[in-house]
Amino acid sequence: MTCDEARRWLDEETTSPEADRHRRSCASCRLAFAQARFIDRAVRAFPVPELHDDYWKIYQRRLHARLAARRPRWPVSVGIAAAVLLAVGALFAIPRPDSPARFESHAVEPTRPHWRPLIQRVESDDAATVLAALRLLETLRLPESLPTLKAALGSQPWRDEAILRTIARISPPLCESVFREALACPDLQAAATAACAELRPELAVRLLLGVYGELTVAPRAAADDLLHSHAAITRRLLLPRLFSASDAHAAMLAPLAASVHLREAAPRLLRLTRSEEHRRAAVLALARLDNPALLASLWDLPAQEIAAFVREGGPKAVEHLRRSALAANMRVARAAIDLLPEFADAQTLRTLAAAMGRSSTHAAAVRAIERVGTEEAIALLLEGFREAPSKGEIVRALGRMRSPAIRPRLLRMTGEPRVPLDALAEALEAYPREQIVPELIPWMERFDARGRAHELLKRLTGKKMGPHAGVWKQWWSTRIKEDA
Repeated sequence: MTCDEARRWLDEETTSPEADRHRRSCASCRLAFAQARFIDRAVRAFPVPELHDDYWKIYQRRLHARLAARRPRWPVSVGIAAAVLLAVGALFAIPRPDSPARFESHAVEPTRPHWRPLIQRVESDDAATVLAALRLLETLRLPESLPTLKAALGSQPWRDEAILRTIARISPPLCESVFREALACPDLQAAATAACAELRPELAVRLLLGVYGELTVAPRAAADDLLHSHAAITRRLLLPRLFSASDAHAAMLAPLAASVHLREAAPRLLRLTRSEEHRRAAVLALARLDNPALLASLWDLPAQEIAAFVREGGPKAVEHLRRSALAANMRVARAAIDLLPEFADAQTLRTLAAAMGRSSTHAAAVRAIERVGTEEAIALLLEGFREAPSKGEIVRALGRMRSPAIRPRLLRMTGEPRVPLDALAEALEAYPREQIVPELIPWMERFDARGRAHELLKRLTGKKMGPHAGVWKQWWSTRIKEDA
C-alpha cells in the first residue's frame, strides 16, 4: 500500500489492516495519523457554547448586515433589488419589545482561550503529539499564546527547539526578546541557535553576533553554519562590532572574521597581535584571510616575535611563511627564510631549495638549510651545488656541517676549478688535520689539481715546502713519527 492510499483513511474513525501495517513501517504516515488523531481530539475537547434564547430571533438581521458590508459593487438595479430584500428581511427580524435589544456576544465565546488545550499537548512526552499541537498553533497564529509557549521551555532540547521555531513563525516581530533570553540561557543555547534559522536573516545574525563569545562548542558550530550561509549580512554587521569590541571579545570574533573573508578586519587583527594573550587568534585569522599584503606589517616586528606568531598560528601561518620566502620583496623573503628552519619539513625544504636557486636569496637559503642539519638537508645542498649561482656559500655550509659523509665530496672539489679555493679551505679546516692532510697530498701528483692542492696544504698546515708531493709525504711521515 502506498502513502496516498493509506492516508485516505485519515478522516475515518477506523482503518483497514493494510493501512495499519503500512503505518507501522512508514514514519511520515505515523506522524500524519498522529496529527489527525490529535486534531480530532482537540476539536472534540473544545466546549460547544450554549446559545442565547434570542440568538436565532436576530440571526437574520446580523447575517444581512454582514452580507451588506461585504457585497461587491453590483450594477445599480441589482443593488436596489438587494436593498429591497434586506428591508423585507429586516421586518421579519425586528425583535419583540420584550426581547433584548442586542445579542450578548460573550455568550457564544468559549469559556477559556481555545489555544490553551494545545499548550497542554505541547507538554506531552510524545513527539508526534507535540509536533501536531505546535503545527496547529502555527496555523492559528495567536500572539497571545507566546507567553504560555515561552513558559513551556526548558524541559527537553528537542521540544525547546520545536517551541522556539513555532514562536518565530507565529509572530516574527515579537519573538526577538524570547530568542535573546533563550540564547543567554546555557540550557537553551543549543535549541535557540538551531531555531534562529526561522528568523529573518538580519535579526538572526544580529542575535548570534551578540552572544557569539558566550556560546559553547556545539551551539557555536551551529551558529557558524548559519552565519556563513548569510555571509554578506555577517560581514556588514561584524565589522563595526569587531572594531568596537574589547580585545578579548575581538579575539573570539577573529576566527569568524577570517571564515567569512572579512578583509577589512585586518587593521583590527594586526592591532590584536600586539597582545600576547590574543596573539594566536589574531595571527591564525590573518593567515586564513590568505592575503600576503595583510601580513606585510608583521615583518616590521622583531624576528623572535614573528616566529612566536607563526608557532601560535599553526599550519596556515607556516604556509604563509613559505609563500613569503618566495616573495618579490627581498626584505620579507630573507626574513621568512631565516625563520623557516624552525618549521622544517619536506615542504619547507622544497621552498628553501627554490629560494636557493634565486641569486637574491641564495645565501640566506643556504644558511637556513644548513641550520636544518638533517641528511635530507645535506642531500639538498649537494643537489643544488651544480646549478647554484654561488658555489662558495654551499661549500662553506657543507664544511660547517662536519659530516663524515661530506668529507670525500669536499676533497674531490680540489680538482674542480669552479669551486672557490678560499671557501674550500674554510670547509676543510672544519675537519681534523690528521684526516685531511694525508688525503690531500695525493692530489699534488695530479697535474690538473697540483696548484690548488698545494695552496690548500699551505693554508691548512702553515708550511711552505714547494709543489712536490714527495717532499710533503716525507714531512708528514716524519711528523707522524714525532707525534708517536
